[in-house]
Amino acid sequence: MSDPVLAALIAATATVITSLLQLKASLAREIAARAQSSAGRRRNRTTFVLAALALAATGAGGFALARWMGEREAHAQKELQQELRARIADLQQTVDALGKTREEMRPVLEFELLRRQGETGASVSATVDRCRSLTLPVLTDDTLDAPAGCSEAEASRIELCVSVPASATVTSVELHAGPAETAASQAEQLVVPGEDIGGGRFDAAHRERLEGELKYVCQTYTHWSSESGRSVRALVRYTP
Repeated sequence: MSDPVLAALIAATATVITSLLQLKASLAREIAARAQSSAGRRRNRTTFVLAALALAATGAGGFALARWMGEREAHAQKELQQELRARIADLQQTVDALGKTREEMRPVLEFELLRRQGETGASVSATVDRCRSLTLPVLTDDTLDAPAGCSEAEASRIELCVSVPASATVTSVELHAGPAETAASQAEQLVVPGEDIGGGRFDAAHRERLEGELKYVCQTYTHWSSESGRSVRALVRYTP
C-alpha cells in the first residue's frame, strides 16, 4: 500500500474514532438527562441522531477519499508504465535501425578493407642456401678451394605462394632478391621474371590456383649458385 493511501486511511480512522467518542459522550448525556422533560428528551434524541449521521458521513467520506486516492495512484502508475513502454519501444526501434545500418554497411566496409589490403599487397619471403653439387670437382691449382658448381638438375627450387581472396584479380607480382647474409629490406633488389640474376632465376610467369575461398599466387625460384645463398621475396597486389 502506497504512502498517500495509507495516510488517507489513517485520517479516516482518526475521524471515525473522534466521532465515536463524541457519540459516546452524547449517549452519556442522554442517560443523565432521562429525568428531564419530554422536550429535553427530544433534543437529546435529535443530538444522538445527528451524531450517528455525522459518524456515518465521516466513515463514508474517509472510505471515498481513500478509494479516490488509490484510483488516482493506480492511474498515475498506469500512465508511468505506458510512458516506459513507449520509451522502450523507441529504444528498440533505434537499436533495430542501427543494426540494419550496420548490416547494410558491412559489404561496403569489407570491400574497402580488401581494396586497401590489395593496394598494399601481400608478400612471402624465403632464404635459399647455396647449392651443393653431388659431383666431385676436378681439382687444380686454380680450383683447389673453389666449391663445385651445381648442374641444372642439382639446382635448388622453391615455390613462393601468396594467398589472396578467391574473387580477387591479381594486378602485379613483384619479385625481389638479395644476399642471404643481409636483411632483405636493406639489400634486396627488384628483379625481372625469367632473367638470370647471377646463380638464380625466377620463372617467367606466376601461377594461380583456387582452394576454397582462397586463391594462391605462386612463383618458382631456381638457385644453382654454389658460392652463396639468396633471400627472395614475392609481393602480390590485387583488386577485390
